[in-house]
Amino acid sequence: MGGNEKGLVKNESAGKLRRDPNDPPGLSYDKVMAIYEDRAGKLWIGASGGGLNEWDRATGKFSRYQHDPGEPHSLSNNDVRAICEDQTGILWVATNGGGVNKLDREIARAFHPMRSRLFINRLPCRISFGLEPPVAA
Repeated sequence: MGGNEKGLVKNESAGKLRRDPNDPPGLSYDKVMAIYEDRAGKLWIGASGGGLNEWDRATGKFSRYQHDPGEPHSLSNNDVRAICEDQTGILWVATNGGGVNKLDREIARAFHPMRSRLFINRLPCRISFGLEPPVAA
């Protein structure tokens, strides 16, 4: 599995997963910046400008998590650059310009942005690639 500005490549025999404007539940944007498989086997794809995508291997469908200015618990920015999971199963999503987001899986689709430099420097997993400096604590 790999990604670039032309979509998500499963493997040579399976082909590519690309954004299809006629299929809204598909990949949100073709410029893939991060791919992460969590401990439950879910595949998370971060897209520059497209937010966070969760891919269901069984159905081949995507769920999208994107920034909504009217929703305080949405993803803080749609430019997702890195994804990781800590030892307790919390998913951390780094955005370019919106800080790091903690996904609350107990409350579906609830993100908690963490913008403090002190917090980000103490993350339980490495997630700092390609980020703008966070807002000072």
